[in-house]
This record gives sequence, structure tokens and C-alpha cells, in this order.
Amino acid sequence: MTNEARREYLEEILPRYRTASRKEKQCSLDEFCGIGNKCH
Repeated sequence: MTNEARREYLEEILPRYRTASRKEKQCSLDEFCGIGNKCH
């Protein structure tokens, strides 16, 4: 996944992330890392 695609995806999930509970945030980050294959 390119940096540009990763940024676009992040922009899509960010509003949902901001209003999510801690558990939902964890799921969003797990999803993001699973798709991006590189989180750190």
C-alpha cells in the first residue's frame, strides 16, 4: 500500500475513530495495520 493510499484510508476512518470507544479504536487501528501491513 502506498503512502498516499494509506493517507486516504486514514482520512476515511478518522471521523469514526474520533468518536469511538477505546475498544472500537483498537479495532480501527488493528484494521488499519492489517490493511497497511506496516504500522511502525
